[in-house]
Amino acid sequence: MKKLICIAVLLFAASELLCGCAAIEPEKRAYPLSFSVDYKNDAYEVIYAMANLAGSTGKEKQEGSQKNEGKQPLAFSGSDFAQIRQRYDESQEYYLDLGHVQAILFSRRLLRRPQEYEETLRYLQSEEILGQNARVFVCDEPGEVIAAAEGTGTSLGEFLSGMYENRPEQEKSRALELGTLYQEYYNYNTIPSFPELNVEEGRILLLDKV
Repeated sequence: MKKLICIAVLLFAASELLCGCAAIEPEKRAYPLSFSVDYKNDAYEVIYAMANLAGSTGKEKQEGSQKNEGKQPLAFSGSDFAQIRQRYDESQEYYLDLGHVQAILFSRRLLRRPQEYEETLRYLQSEEILGQNARVFVCDEPGEVIAAAEGTGTSLGEFLSGMYENRPEQEKSRALELGTLYQEYYNYNTIPSFPELNVEEGRILLLDKV
């Protein structure tokens, strides 16, 4: 009997460990719909562009609603991605949920650094909740693109998705997905052409692959 009780306890502990993040209530999570990865000054920089839930549903923020509605982008830097996540956890109230990311921005600086680019891909693959169909883009200054999206009244992820989904079918061929980056790098050790994002007069422009 004691042996059976011990086994039951161990199974319960294992299930709690495996399902721990799933037990976190939705209102206690932060939902980036896009984020950027840069490498400058000998450090990685990640900027999370949070979902504007109030804007997405067309409702004004109500008293007592979740606090990350309409939240400003959050920027963190570190020597590696573990340190960046640590700094997020040390300063933020909500659990970081990457399961709804629609777009990822890479800086051109990062693409020019093979070691850091590979480390970035390894980190992204380790985030199993991150979908491989997230669209990826390149830009010179991710912070400028994310800031420009604030003026659109929606999140950057939704804005970029709309630029594809609301276009004629033939325009969709310009999209590049995260899964393609993995295939190109690990199968052929190459970096594919990225769609480029620029900011002109406060507007975000989507250019052909470069």
